Amino acid sequence: MVEIVHWSEPSLMFYRGQVDRIIDPKLGLIKFGPYDYNTSQRKFNNIFIKVICLKDEGVINKMKKLMGNLNTSIKISSKWKTVRYPYKNFKVLYKAKLIEPDLEDDFVFINTEEIEHVVSAGNIDEFKERFLKLYRQKFQYILDKGLSSNTVVYVYIPRKLESKFSMLKEVSNVKGIDLRSLIKVLGVECSIKTQVITDRALEPPDLADTLWNLSLATYVKAGGRPWVIKEIPPSSVFIGIRHGIRKDEENQVIAIGVAEIFNVYGEFIDMVAIDFEDKDQQIPELWNKKPYLTLRGMYRIISKAIEAYMNHENEKPYSVTIHRTLDFTEDEIKGALKALSGVKNVDMLHILENTILRILPEDQNTMRGTFLKIENHRGLLYTTGYSEAERTYPGIGTPSPLELVRYYGKRSIEELALQVYSLTKMDWNTTRVMLREPVTIKYAKRVTDIIKLGVRGIPLIRDIRFYF
Repeated sequence: MVEIVHWSEPSLMFYRGQVDRIIDPKLGLIKFGPYDYNTSQRKFNNIFIKVICLKDEGVINKMKKLMGNLNTSIKISSKWKTVRYPYKNFKVLYKAKLIEPDLEDDFVFINTEEIEHVVSAGNIDEFKERFLKLYRQKFQYILDKGLSSNTVVYVYIPRKLESKFSMLKEVSNVKGIDLRSLIKVLGVECSIKTQVITDRALEPPDLADTLWNLSLATYVKAGGRPWVIKEIPPSSVFIGIRHGIRKDEENQVIAIGVAEIFNVYGEFIDMVAIDFEDKDQQIPELWNKKPYLTLRGMYRIISKAIEAYMNHENEKPYSVTIHRTLDFTEDEIKGALKALSGVKNVDMLHILENTILRILPEDQNTMRGTFLKIENHRGLLYTTGYSEAERTYPGIGTPSPLELVRYYGKRSIEELALQVYSLTKMDWNTTRVMLREPVTIKYAKRVTDIIKLGVRGIPLIRDIRFYF
């Protein structure tokens, strides 16, 4: 008999000893404020904003209005019902003062001539080169004035640049790149935490929703830690692995690996990136399609991840859970176990995002948190679907599950699925309740995608806040 179970929405913790069950981060911030403030771990009380934007009175006024709204309270729109809680002002929510930028000292402007020079590019490579040169120059102006760690730079991308880039992408049939990602590349290169602002953010369909997400992103990028998971089957460390390719300054293709590292509460603590040699890859010529590692390759990346964990936590982990969107070969399992010698419990989980399997109830959408055990090592988990917190299914089309396959370990597939479910709540870049991917996978994808675009400079910044 097939047994389908439904798990309640994972709850979040905003202070130690919290009894309340909080499943919506917005409600937790309204009631308690952020976790780091309540645990006396925060190192700042003020957050500063600097701005790069078009030298246009209309755009400047909209930017100033948006930042002013962050310091006010906004009711839910009568037309748009994307959030259940009105936005409270920044100081109330985060117990920190958001310092609005001064027009003379904190704004860096892009003029019309500079925009025209970029859009006059004849092809996408030329456009990309001019775009990066322009914004790199603006970033340097900000750096020359000095930048504290609790400063976030709001970067406006003019609609004219977006339109031209979209046209060139279509003509060139180029995918996997956008202007936001290019800004993130520059942010990583220059050690600047950026928040991209588009015209949609300046004139949002739901202002409260925009302010919720913008305020959270600003707080986290300034160094804040808003919440952690209250209940999760424990593991000392969760590691999300992602592979890809990048090109060096001589246009040579290099295989890369990224490992994102999270603690027992699902909180990001560090990341490592590695360039693989041919002897680290099982089939180097097929790396772009089948990025499997040799025993040596897996040993290298897991060893580096565990070293980073131990440097941060000052102890050896007692258990490790590894997530990947690719299956594990026998050599890869041996390489991971060699790197984890002495660790009592090790689990390796393959997370398939595009499974063809479904659970189809007769009368309604499948609920988020629904789990079906298929075999002892395999199951289906719905991280989208009807949401307990939002009392609706906020998605489009039929929800699709994640298929989970344990390739190594002693934990039950149910425990591993509960870990994955809980880790969908740990993306600090959004206040949404329903997220499909666990943060282990989502962050590894995000960092790999930025690195693939050609980040210059070594060593690579290891703080996820620069990649949001």
